[in-house]
Amino acid sequence: ESDIDALGVKFFIKVFEIAPPALQLFSFRNETSLHDNPKLRQHAVHVMRTVGQAVAGLTDVHTLLPVLQALGTKHAGYAVQPEHFAVVGKALLWTLEQG
Repeated sequence: ESDIDALGVKFFIKVFEIAPPALQLFSFRNETSLHDNPKLRQHAVHVMRTVGQAVAGLTDVHTLLPVLQALGTKHAGYAVQPEHFAVVGKALLWTLEQG
């Protein structure tokens, strides 16, 4: 569990390094220390688990596709923009490379 915590936090810190305005989309935007923030850690774990489930679901695209579509719809309500996906992709690849 601590590995997924650490990777998730590392991922989000990288997102905010690449695109600082992205932090404004989150409830923990006004917190002073993001590295130790429980809200960020909780969200990061949830995101990392979702990424893991998506990767595991690649063998069953018919089941995975509606889940990803629902996730996209949910995030549209959070003011996530198409250009944010490139940032997330870059941060995710960086995080995976770092291990």
